Amino acid sequence: MVSKEDYEKLFNEIFGTSIKWSKLSSSELAQLATVLANPEPLIKKLMGHKEEKSSKAFEALKTILENLEYEGPIINMLKRYLGIEKKSSIGKEG
Repeated sequence: MVSKEDYEKLFNEIFGTSIKWSKLSSSELAQLATVLANPEPLIKKLMGHKEEKSSKAFEALKTILENLEYEGPIINMLKRYLGIEKKSSIGKEG
C-alpha cells in the first residue's frame, strides 16, 4: 500500500508544488491518484462539457503546447497525454 508521504511526494512532483497532501485521508489521496491516472475526464471538464467546444479547445491547447518552450511537470504531463513529442535540439544552430 502506498503511504500518505509517498502520495505527497508524487503529487508535489507532478504539480511542482510543496502542498501538505498528507493531511488528506488515505481514501482522498487514492481518489486523487485515480483522477490523475486518467486525466481525460478532468481535462474535458476543465475545457467545457460540450463535445464540439471541447474539441476546439483541445486542438487549441495542443497547438499552444506544441509551440510552448516552457517545461514543467504539468506541461510535460499534458504533452505526453496529447502525444506531443519533445522537439530535439540536435542540429539546431544556437
